[in-house]
Amino acid sequence: MNQIIRTTGIVKEILDNGIFKITLEDGTEISATISGKAKLYLSYEIYQGEEVPIELSPYDRSRGRINPRGWKRKPPE
Repeated sequence: MNQIIRTTGIVKEILDNGIFKITLEDGTEISATISGKAKLYLSYEIYQGEEVPIELSPYDRSRGRINPRGWKRKPPE
């Protein structure tokens, strides 16, 4: 069974085509995209330095997706 790993990370760099470089809580750096229809309906932007929720696959932990569902935003300092 597929077990999704949920964690949080901080946006370090914003790349082209909706790809973000994220540093996870444990210090690992990954590439992430915004999940599914959130790309269309996201009424706000994701900023550098912002903390975001991440979902990782147990098979490839170098790529993830930002899942804004139920996300309580904290503005970057």
